[in-house]
Amino acid sequence: MERELGSFFSSLSDENRLRIIRMLWKEPRTVTELSHELGMSISATSHQLAKLRQVEVVDCKKCGKQRLYSLKMVPIICVMYCLMHRDQEVCPHGVPWAECSKLKEEFP
Repeated sequence: MERELGSFFSSLSDENRLRIIRMLWKEPRTVTELSHELGMSISATSHQLAKLRQVEVVDCKKCGKQRLYSLKMVPIICVMYCLMHRDQEVCPHGVPWAECSKLKEEFP
């Protein structure tokens, strides 16, 4: 389990991958759309998407001649939210982080 988590978090260590996740949260997109918005080459964007596909964060479906990428692991948005708001005293459930039974149930 630790190896899988290490690989998962390692895949999120790139700023561009985090930007891709946020973009796909809004709507599915093609590599061309993502690369244009990121200001990256199609090759570099494809490389980042491949890393995210390896850890099953994004999914890919053929749409005509192009591939449409979407967010497969929606809970990753919750993880990102929690990390961005870690300085707050309460979790998204409205209770102090250390006392959140929902978090303890979901990740014992």
